[in-house]
Parts: sequence; C-alpha cells; structure tokens
Amino acid sequence: MTQSATQKVVGPLADIPNLLRELSVEPEAVLADAGLGKADLALGQSVSFSLAAGLLQTCANATGHPNFGLLLGSRHDHKSLGILGDLMESAPTLGEAIAD
Repeated sequence: MTQSATQKVVGPLADIPNLLRELSVEPEAVLADAGLGKADLALGQSVSFSLAAGLLQTCANATGHPNFGLLLGSRHDHKSLGILGDLMESAPTLGEAIAD
C-alpha cells in the first residue's frame, strides 16, 4: 500500500493483539469489528488515521479501558515508528525533526 498524508505507519499498533490478550480480550474479534485483519497490523503496513482511531476506540470499548491508546503508547518509544523514528532520533532539533 502506498503511504499518503492520510495514512499512518502501523508501528505501535502492531502490538494491539498482545495488549488485548493481556486484558483478556480476543484480538481477532476486535480487529474484525474495526474492519481489520491480523495482517493489516503487520510491521511495515500502513492504515488510515481514521481507521487507526476507530480501532483504538473499538479496543477501548471491548476492554472497558477508555485509556487503551495510552496503555498501548506507554509500551513504545520513537523507535517503533520505523524510519520516522530514525529521523526523529537523528535530527539535531525538534524543528528539524518536524521539517523532516
């Protein structure tokens, strides 16, 4: 899939099935409810921002954790963003990282 400005590299979203299992929720059913399959969350894939937001909301509803996105995000740092994370790490200033 070609990435556009309306798409997000999967990155930390790839860990959603693991977090769902830890919270005693079956990931396949949640992913299906959000219109995704397991392969859609493979590293290197990308999904639209709206699909990612919908997935996080579906996960929050399914787990009863409204902070699901924060739980997921707390498990990762910039390195999980792939090339974007590499650019962030190597940029000398925040402004240059944003410009890159």
